[in-house]
Amino acid sequence: MVMNEQEVLDAAFRGERPHFYDDPAIDQLFAMMIELHVQLSVTRDRLDTVERILEQKGSVSQADIEAYQATEQVSAARAARRHEDLANLFRVVQKNK
Repeated sequence: MVMNEQEVLDAAFRGERPHFYDDPAIDQLFAMMIELHVQLSVTRDRLDTVERILEQKGSVSQADIEAYQATEQVSAARAARRHEDLANLFRVVQKNK
């Protein structure tokens, strides 16, 4: 039985992990895939930071990376990239339903 949207919200409210597929292994794989996406997104943001600092200064230090403050334009571009990445990720799931 696949949970409907309200069942997912109710389970999340109770602190339970929501179930989307009949086989719990598929839900576990899906959760792992999302976690990997989050980690990749963080890595891509940090790489973007390094590239921007190198472009500005010609060198980069750990302190430079940690102190970097993204502008609204940079934050918007990163958010757009994450949105597109997630849309591509979920498109695969939607095709299989």
